[in-house]
Amino acid sequence: MHGTRLPHWQQMGVCYFVTWRLSDALPEAVLARIRQEWSAEGNEDYGSHNGQDLTGIGRRMLAAAEEHADAGYGSCLLKEVEVRLVMEDILKQGHGSNYHLHDYVLMPNHVHVLVSIPSIPLDSVVRGWKGSSARAIHRLRKQSGKLWQRGYWDRMVRDGEHFTRCQRYIRANPAKANLHPGEYSLFCSSTCKEG
Repeated sequence: MHGTRLPHWQQMGVCYFVTWRLSDALPEAVLARIRQEWSAEGNEDYGSHNGQDLTGIGRRMLAAAEEHADAGYGSCLLKEVEVRLVMEDILKQGHGSNYHLHDYVLMPNHVHVLVSIPSIPLDSVVRGWKGSSARAIHRLRKQSGKLWQRGYWDRMVRDGEHFTRCQRYIRANPAKANLHPGEYSLFCSSTCKEG
C-alpha cells in the first residue's frame, strides 16, 4: 500500500496492478486490526511496504481487506451507474498518451486497475485518478467530504504469467463478490466474457 511513507519503490516503463477503496469500504475495526498486526510484525507503518515482498502476515491482511471489500461494506457508491461512468471517464483520459490501460474493474466500493506507465510516476497517475474522480463524483452527487481511503495498494507485474494472473483476478472479482451485471464495470484490453 502506498501511504504517507515515501519514497515508494517505482520504476518507469512497467506494468502495475493497482487497488484503491472508497473511504468507508472497510470497517474501522478491520483497519485497526490490520494496522496492529502489521506493527506487531515489526513494520513501522502499514502504508510503508512496497507491495513486492509481503510476508505471510501481509498476504493474510490484504486477503482479509479484499474479503471485506468484496462483501460490499460501506456506501458502495460505485454501484451507481452514473458514478462508475465518471470513474471510467477519468481512467480513460490518459489512456494511450500517459499510460496504457490493460484491464480494470470498478467494484461497488473499490477499484482494480492493470496499467502500464511509460514515463510518469505511478503515484502521480493514481493521485490524478483519485483527485479528479473525487471532485467529479462530489459534483455529480452534490456532496463533499472524503471519498477515497488514504493511499493505494500496488504491485509491479513481474512477468507474463503474473500479468495473466492479475487479469484473471480482475475479471473474476465480480463473480467472487456475487455481483450481477449492472453492479460493476469491467474493461478488458483483449476478449473478455463480460463487460
